[in-house]
Parts: sequence; structure tokens; C-alpha cells
Amino acid sequence: MKKKNKDLRTGLLALIVVVVLIFIIGLYENKPEPVIIQGEADASEIRISGKVPGRIKEL
Repeated sequence: MKKKNKDLRTGLLALIVVVVLIFIIGLYENKPEPVIIQGEADASEIRISGKVPGRIKEL
């Protein structure tokens, strides 16, 4: 009976190790690639604000 329990534990441990390895390999293989977007943008209005309230006297 003890031999059967030992074999069952060994088989279960091997199965768990295989499942974990497959999971880790799957995460590594399915890692999403970063999205790189290139282009230009034009702005006709720029808003500037300061930390201290006030007005610009001269530019």
C-alpha cells in the first residue's frame, strides 16, 4: 500500500511540474509586442499655466 501511495505522489508531482512548465512557456511565447506609433502633430494653440496665479506682463 505504501508503494502505491509513493508512486501516486511521484506521478502527481511530475504532472504538476509539467503543467507549470507548460504555463511558463506559454506566458513567454504569448508576450504581446509593444505598439510603436510614429507620426506628426500640428498645434495652433498652446496653453501654458504656472503653479502661481498671475498674468504675463511681457513676452
